[in-house]
Amino acid sequence: MLKGWFIAQLELGSLEVCFYAFALFFWVYHLIYIFDIYVRAYRLKKTKNEKTGVLPSISIIIAAKNEFKNLQVLIPDLLKQNYPSYEIILINDGSYDKTDEWASQFALREPKLKYTFMDPAFFKVDGKKMALTLGIKKSKFDHLVFLDGDCSPPSNEYLQQYGQQFSQGKDLILGVSPYIKRGGLLNRLIQFETYLTAGSYLALASKGKPYMGLGRNMAYTKSLYESVNGFESHYDIPCGDDDLFVQSVSNKCNVGWVISLESMTYSEPKTSWKPYVRQKLRHLWAGKYYHSSFKRKLARLPISNLLFWGLVLISMGLKMHWLLGAFLILLKLIIKWVVFHVSSKSLMKGSRVSLYPLVSVVHLYFQLFITIKLYFTKKISW
Repeated sequence: MLKGWFIAQLELGSLEVCFYAFALFFWVYHLIYIFDIYVRAYRLKKTKNEKTGVLPSISIIIAAKNEFKNLQVLIPDLLKQNYPSYEIILINDGSYDKTDEWASQFALREPKLKYTFMDPAFFKVDGKKMALTLGIKKSKFDHLVFLDGDCSPPSNEYLQQYGQQFSQGKDLILGVSPYIKRGGLLNRLIQFETYLTAGSYLALASKGKPYMGLGRNMAYTKSLYESVNGFESHYDIPCGDDDLFVQSVSNKCNVGWVISLESMTYSEPKTSWKPYVRQKLRHLWAGKYYHSSFKRKLARLPISNLLFWGLVLISMGLKMHWLLGAFLILLKLIIKWVVFHVSSKSLMKGSRVSLYPLVSVVHLYFQLFITIKLYFTKKISW
């Protein structure tokens, strides 16, 4: 009886065979793309910084708004960096907390800190491009490292990682910035999305096709910035000081990356869904202005995944032949789980991806939700 049932499961009609054939095609395509991106990202850990030449002087640029408590931790930590020559440029982007009072006094007694307040009544610009532009103009060194006010580097060797890349001739350097690991499903989703994003932009950068970086942990030279007139090509867009800038220099930069534990910066994650949805909408808003070639590359992974799931579920529903479909789903989940679990150890360190099958389902529905919401959103506020 069991043998007869099993054989019946494998006896497919022509329509089912057609659906399963297409499902199998997208199964293979999706997994090949997963391997190409995330196994490539995993192999980046084998590349090590080699000290070549003198470490260049560095200007750290921080544009912060209402980050008083975070800056009280970040600035003293940065002043402890084990690095021969650097300065900190802090631009207060119209804060109404205690940042101005504290930072102006701190800068008087600390020569490495340069501080400027941007009056929101005078600079009426959404986003932080104006603040960053002002910070870059105030910097006296050609090599620039960018951080956000709510970030924290893990050690006093942070600048060393960027300095070594600069000394090797890199003029655009991409870093990784995980969120601090907390409990709950939302945090699992945040960790998973951060990992997917990091693997994607680092893998494409390793192919010489950088398309984005994170403004809270990246670096480039002032000469590269000036070669495209800074943010001029997308200045009217309130976002994109990181990803749209990277795309503007993609064909002319010598890109590098830092993924050591010492090079990562950590931020506090959102703890409720509504603020996280607003944050994701802001992050994805710049995607509307991506070059079409990058849009096509980034669409391959989610589209192939959605097509596989749609086709295999339809195939399983036809005459209730579900054994082959269940096998494909299970094997796909196992393969991706292994790839993600291993490669996230390299990219995310203490924030390794776990509970993948559960998080992947949540992520799939969240992607659909945020895509629909983004389509109907006409304006994003910062």
